[in-house]
Amino acid sequence: MDRSVIYHILHLSGILLLFLSYGGLMGRAMAGSDKPGLKKFASITGGIALLAIIVGGFGLMARMGYSIKAPWIWVKIGVWVCLAAMNALINRQPKLAGVWWWLTWILGAVAVTAVYLHPYVDFL
Repeated sequence: MDRSVIYHILHLSGILLLFLSYGGLMGRAMAGSDKPGLKKFASITGGIALLAIIVGGFGLMARMGYSIKAPWIWVKIGVWVCLAAMNALINRQPKLAGVWWWLTWILGAVAVTAVYLHPYVDFL
């Protein structure tokens, strides 16, 4: 099996895990729950997911021969940085969980758009 498949699975499963963990954090915040165990579990899960996303993403980039100079890769790195900050935002501003919910979805949509449109759009 080609290693790029392994990196792809790692990258995508990391994304699924990240959205799952942030959904848990935001659901907890929207419900007004103050269970520290859930907050800790979801935050740790989010950190593991971010690591899987970055390792899988850079592994894919290397195996597929993409350059770090490609603008669409910088878009994806920017989205990753914003999603990494989202953990702190959700935990420190739980009253804005509805805003973080939609912002998380928008960031995901931006990343997906950059990946699928970069072969067709010159500026990506």
